[in-house]
Amino acid sequence: GPTPEQRRHFLTGQLQAPLEAEPGEKFIYSNFGYSLAGAMLETVAKKRWEDLIKTEIFDWIGLRSGGFGPPVTSPLLPASTAFAPSGDFWEDDEGHPIRPFDNPTAVAPAGAVHLSILDAARYAAFHLAATRGEIQRMKPFLRILYAPPAGSDYPFGWSVQDRPWADGKTLNHAGSNTMF
Repeated sequence: GPTPEQRRHFLTGQLQAPLEAEPGEKFIYSNFGYSLAGAMLETVAKKRWEDLIKTEIFDWIGLRSGGFGPPVTSPLLPASTAFAPSGDFWEDDEGHPIRPFDNPTAVAPAGAVHLSILDAARYAAFHLAATRGEIQRMKPFLRILYAPPAGSDYPFGWSVQDRPWADGKTLNHAGSNTMF
């Protein structure tokens, strides 16, 4: 079915599972939370999460290569997938390419996004400017987007840590679908 319907079906099943810990007790990473946030956005905006990400992030920041699923779906690549990046896995000290696929659409808000290396650099520069308060539209979100919850260094997909070599806090994003 349509992607919002897939997300709702996935979330309905997940919401029936018992909690692993009481809220606020400990940090537990879960793609479920990102899927839930994506479904909430779809409900409020009455648009697919993918359409919201395209207009509110890709278009706004100017990330022309931004897309969903494996990078072979990028409109900037030639028709042949021979030019597309490929994930790899290591076995017996040898690299093996992974067939281009991604996480299920239901969990796309947890990271089924791809960018070219230049757009990834633009995305990083955007967040650096946002943390410095240089992007007016982002100022209302600074206290939550880049501020880790108690007992964690991981707010909303970012790792925020004090590093001596940086003379202060660093902002790192190491998200992966385990294939790229």
